[in-house]
Order: sequence, then C-alpha cells, then structure tokens
Amino acid sequence: LIKDINVLILDEPTTVLEKGECAKLFQIIKNLKQAGKIILYISHRVSEILELADTITILEAGKIIKHVEAQTVTKSELSKLVAGDVEEEKLKIRKTESRREPVIELEQIASNGSGADALYEINLAIYDHECVAVVGAEGNGLESLENILTGFEHPAYGTVKYFGKEILQYTQYELFKSILGYVPSDRERKGLCFNESVFYNCLGKTLFTASVTGFIRKCRNFAAFLINRFSIQGRLHAPVETLSGGNRQRLVFGRVLMGESRILLLANPFQGLDAVSKRLLREQLVQQAINKQTVLILTNDIEDLYEIPLSRIMVLYRGKLYPYDNSGTASSMEMLITGAIHV
Repeated sequence: LIKDINVLILDEPTTVLEKGECAKLFQIIKNLKQAGKIILYISHRVSEILELADTITILEAGKIIKHVEAQTVTKSELSKLVAGDVEEEKLKIRKTESRREPVIELEQIASNGSGADALYEINLAIYDHECVAVVGAEGNGLESLENILTGFEHPAYGTVKYFGKEILQYTQYELFKSILGYVPSDRERKGLCFNESVFYNCLGKTLFTASVTGFIRKCRNFAAFLINRFSIQGRLHAPVETLSGGNRQRLVFGRVLMGESRILLLANPFQGLDAVSKRLLREQLVQQAINKQTVLILTNDIEDLYEIPLSRIMVLYRGKLYPYDNSGTASSMEMLITGAIHV
C-alpha cells in the first residue's frame, strides 16, 4: 500500500483480523476507492462485500453465475446467491443430565506472563457428554487456554485434569491417542504434515489402531471414507499443501471428528470457511459427537456456535472466565466478548 499502485487485489483479508482492525482496513479501502484506484476484493463475507463493493460477481465451482450491482441487492438476497439459505443467528442451549465426576477440570489456572493473552484464576469443570463453548475476542486469553489444555504450554500455577488425572501424567502419545481429539486454531502448523500426502494426513488414529494384517486396507478405506464424507477436493496421493485452505480445514476437522476420541477440543473450528462448508461441518459435528462425546469449543467467532446444541457458554474476557446464561440472541454475546457491556 505504500507503493503508488493502481490495482489492489485482496483475498479474504479479514480472516485473521479483529473487528477494530477490519474497520481500519475498510477505511483504507474506501480512501483508495475515492482516489480512483481499482480494487478486487475476494470474500465470502456478505456484510463486508455490501459495505465495500460497487459491483459484485458471484462464483460457484470456479464459474461466474451472476453479476449484480451492490446497491440493488439486499443482504438476504446476496446470502442466498452465495450459499443458499441464510443461517439463523441463534444460540441453542440444551438441558444436560445430572452431573457426576468432571471429564475436564481446570483449577485456578494462570498462564505465564502478563500480556494481553494471559489467564487469571481460570476454574472450569466439564462433564461427560456436555458440549461447552468458551468465547472470547483475540487477545483475551484463548490462545493460552488452547495451549494449556493440550499440554503445549505449562501454566504458571493451577492444574489441568482429564478424567481426574493431571495432564502431566499423560504422555503426548497417550493424550492424543485415546483421550483428546484436537482441531488446532493453527491448522497448518499443528494439524497437518506439509511434507506428506493427502492420504497420510487423512490417517490420524488409524495409524494407532490398525492391525498389522489389515493395516493398508484399513488406511485406504478410512482415507476414502473421509474424503467422501467431508467433500475434500484433491488427489489422494498429492502433497497436502496442494489442497485449498477450506479442503485442508475439512480434512483436519473430519479426521478428528471420526477418530472416536473421548473428548473433542475444537479451536476456531470454522474460521475462514464459506457458509456451505460451515454448514457441512456443523451438521457432522451434531450428528457424530453431540450427546456421544464431550466437546469443548474455543472460538473468537460467535457464528461458530450457531445451530450447535450447547450445554453451556462461557465468556473469556481479559483473561478471566465468566458464565453466560442468556440463550437468546447472539448480539448480547457479541457485546460481552468485546467489552461493550459488563460481564
């Protein structure tokens, strides 16, 4: 942007930005428009498109299906053109059965350091077959919480327990083989082996469970099943880096969901996906895991929670955890996580 450009191409630029950063970016784009620059803005986020665009071109499966003038189309109409039916902005809270011993237990957790992502006295107990969401804007402690729950970061004090046993008593092999199915927020660094094939990256726990005699057959069957069930577009023996971002994400999510772990830890599980892919993964999560496994969702995007039957919602704000009891609309939740209203 510091160069004297005439054409600017932006491909999903807000995927990793917070709302305040998005507002600054949008103002820069508007200033460039007023200066007569040509801007090609690629996005599946309807509200962004309507705020910024003059003309809109809709693509489906690599083909142009429609051109419209931005001022002639409503948000609802554009959403239907882009992805079919519009998701209803509802948070679902379901009743849970009587509680016994916690499956996941955080006791007085505090993270090292005092920066924006620090944690302070986190206490949380999650019980068998619950689906609990922890929601917080970036910079409020979600990254530290994710790392501590997976053992990649040790807390300054406090304990993490799975099934009554402290996390330090598990080896990483034990934890991820049978206890924890993990979709990391950083899919590319923690969720995929980039120097390996799509086939290899599909396998996951099949590598742990297949017998010697049936190993190859079981691996092939599981990879083919995963690609079909989660609509992964790519050649089985091609490098995984050749997949698009959405296909990589569906691969990681599907591999974890079908891995039959006792607990699922999903960190920003739908970030950056288009509406169709989000709907597919939500449906699979509800069908395969809800009421069958214990699920903990960590997210900075309220849309990740739409139409998922949740047992409880917790808000992480400035490193502290607060219960959220209102199961009505998402707007009050949005205000909570950004600090617009007090928790």
